[in-house]
Amino acid sequence: MNRTVNGNITVYMGMVTGIVLTLIFSLIEVVHFKSLGQEQDILSQLGVESVMADFNRPLWKDYKILAVDGGYGRGEFAKSALENRAMDYLEDNGSNTFLALQPTGTNLTRYALLSDDGGTAFLKEAALEAYYGIPASLLNDTEQLCQHVESSSSGNQSMEDVMQQAQNSLDKADAIRIEQEQAASKEKSKSKNQETTEATVSTDPPKNPMVTVKEWKAKGILAQVIPSDRVLSGACLSNERPSARTLRQGTKSVDSLTAMERMLLGLYFREHFQNFNHSMNHEGLTYEWEYLISGKSSDEENLKATVEKLLALRELQNYVAIHGISECKATAEATAMALVGFTGNPAIIQAVQEGVLASWAYGESVLDVRALLAGKKVALVKTKAEWTSNLDNLDACFDVHQQAKESATGVNYEAYLIGLTYLESPKTLGIRSMDILEAAICRTQGYENCRIDNMVVAGDFEFSYEGNPIFANALLGLRGRLGRYSFLGEKEMSFCKKKTEV
Repeated sequence: MNRTVNGNITVYMGMVTGIVLTLIFSLIEVVHFKSLGQEQDILSQLGVESVMADFNRPLWKDYKILAVDGGYGRGEFAKSALENRAMDYLEDNGSNTFLALQPTGTNLTRYALLSDDGGTAFLKEAALEAYYGIPASLLNDTEQLCQHVESSSSGNQSMEDVMQQAQNSLDKADAIRIEQEQAASKEKSKSKNQETTEATVSTDPPKNPMVTVKEWKAKGILAQVIPSDRVLSGACLSNERPSARTLRQGTKSVDSLTAMERMLLGLYFREHFQNFNHSMNHEGLTYEWEYLISGKSSDEENLKATVEKLLALRELQNYVAIHGISECKATAEATAMALVGFTGNPAIIQAVQEGVLASWAYGESVLDVRALLAGKKVALVKTKAEWTSNLDNLDACFDVHQQAKESATGVNYEAYLIGLTYLESPKTLGIRSMDILEAAICRTQGYENCRIDNMVVAGDFEFSYEGNPIFANALLGLRGRLGRYSFLGEKEMSFCKKKTEV
């Protein structure tokens, strides 16, 4: 027996079905809209990171500094070049079928350059590079070293003043001697026999160590501390270096250095900048660290100026140390008495004694600097056992191959460079660093036209997108009514932003 089934739907059921489908597709469209919003956030982040991935390779390879060349090797900064590069990445990655978003624009609203504010952004990156992974003990030792060097260099005692006072006292003693000799000649007996009988054999006074040091200094600073057979670098910086021209300025500010970051700079330079004792095969200057401290145009001038600063610092430290060695003070007092004791003037004798001590400290400091330049360590504050030179034979220190005793617990040349770096202002270090970095980059094949004030280290991007509704268009009642969706994304790129408090 055949049965016939009639299928029909009421108007009510049709309305309910339409409402349910509208609700379902509307909910799905809401999910789609929300997903598009998440997609724009992902694409914006991808766009920023893709731009950051174009960092300058030589700058990273030799100095571990990240920055994007805003001129892309052409020498002229163009904000649009960064925006177009970001747009290319967005278009390549925004073609997902379900979550298709069409990038409609990019805008680099603000940006910071590596050279802004005296190279502050570079210094921030350098401090962060030095900070991560550093042992706490090294950080503490470096802080103590910087504080010691700062206190030594800022002392009230000036070696030049000590030597000048000693010389003035010697001049007064010479005037007194002349007066005494003239008075003695008037009192001599007119009898020739009596003169012969009363004549005494005069003894020559000891050689004045201040005269020895004066002769020593006339040789020139490098001749005192570096053997003549040592070949020095002849590299020079171009007159077109960043510090000699007006630099481009970014539009986004960078936080100033903290006290801790300033102290960390020396540790960064030790690892990434060449110096007299450590070559890293960088292009440009060979004595990069010495340039940061002295700022001269050539390697030899920078080495000379740095050695002068180092010698002056060691002289101050040794002058303080020698006052704590009783044997040295006694020897200096005996020498002063032999030179000017005839005056009977305590002030003159004391001033000359201090001049003798300062001269002795200078001779010891020359030996110290030779040892430091040879890669050895010397005691930060010397004791009698660590003292090398002898006042009676100070002339022997003229031999450029003579060096101070090495100290197993002392500090080396690079440690002193850390201390001297700490004495320089951050802006001075920053702008001189720009000179070094640009010189090295421009000597690399393919990067000849790079300019350090084109290097972007931070920026704020705005990204705009449009997308089409999908599920809403499946409903006749909503098709074409929603139009296109618009999205705006904002992202920051930064190579020098703190990841942790330093």
